Amino acid sequence: MNTHHLVATVALHASLGPQRKAILAYRVPPHMQGQLRVGQLVWVPLRRARVQGVVLYLEPAEALDGALREIEDLAPGEISLTPAGLRLAHWLARTYQAPLYAALELLLPPGVGQDAENTWRATSAGLVADLGALPERERAILYYLRLHGEQGEQALRKVLRGSDADLRTSYAALAERGFLARGLAFARPAVRPRTVRVVRFALPAAELDATLATLTRAPRQAAALSWLASQTDAVPLNEVTAATAASSATLRGLEQRGLIQIETHEVRRDPLAHLAAAPDQPPMLTNDQRTAYVALVAALEQGAGSREQRTESGERGAGSGEDVCVRPLESDDLHPLSPLSRVAGEGAGGEGQPHNLSVTPEADVQIPNPEPRTPNPEP
Repeated sequence: MNTHHLVATVALHASLGPQRKAILAYRVPPHMQGQLRVGQLVWVPLRRARVQGVVLYLEPAEALDGALREIEDLAPGEISLTPAGLRLAHWLARTYQAPLYAALELLLPPGVGQDAENTWRATSAGLVADLGALPERERAILYYLRLHGEQGEQALRKVLRGSDADLRTSYAALAERGFLARGLAFARPAVRPRTVRVVRFALPAAELDATLATLTRAPRQAAALSWLASQTDAVPLNEVTAATAASSATLRGLEQRGLIQIETHEVRRDPLAHLAAAPDQPPMLTNDQRTAYVALVAALEQGAGSREQRTESGERGAGSGEDVCVRPLESDDLHPLSPLSRVAGEGAGGEGQPHNLSVTPEADVQIPNPEPRTPNPEP
């Protein structure tokens, strides 16, 4: 874009009141102008907080309003929605009278949403300030932060007296005096890789008998070790406990002696892995399809042979203005339950064998006009 200024319209993960939509404009900082895209998840300032939002539009601007605040950061992983996803979210929000971000959030990967929390810490001036000169609530806040270091507002709320509004007023007053500095802490994403703990036999095979002899007073450990020795690879921990009745403490004892290894492996999710999809029976042909197929088979049997045929009918294909074309189908191409196989058997001698159909520009095959169709009623 031939401008030094870029404005992003952002749908916010926040509420601005019942009469205002949570959609605001932000200035795009120069270092983001080459990488920010429509549909991208970003962090933006809102009042004294920091919230997530999705970029809806990017527009150049010759001059910027000084009141516009800058986008602060891109969400990790460069998460973004496609144009089709944005249109779908707008339709959902409009149709169901929902906040736009609530509709956008449905299309984001699970767990990418994060919350930011204000944190407070005592500054160097706050560490030497005279506590006795401060009001009671401010004195309690500064004293606690001196002892425990930087804390989030949630943690402070649990140990300090006063409502959220009173505490925020006190934080602001201390910050104005230069005794406190504000920071931000981000919640971890809710979605994490699925992991499974596995147990691996770690003893040389030649030492197994001698080791089992030392476990006569620990029969469960001996049973677990003997069973693991018979496995060719690492085994999930729950399978070991089910097969040997060994507890987690039993296995930890073996691990401490160096006889087994307990590892954590990341597991790729495949929700359809346990499903075996049976082949479906193809749908029956419609009347029009049946009429066209039988006519083509009859024309080929009357002398077209294996020569390619071209069909021209008064009705064009799907309103595209092009002739309908058919390529050859070998017998093996058709499923035994295919409706073409059944129609071939009914319309061409009853043998039930599919025919080779083809289309060429050398000959015309006349297809009888199909019966008029009744349009489907509006749903």
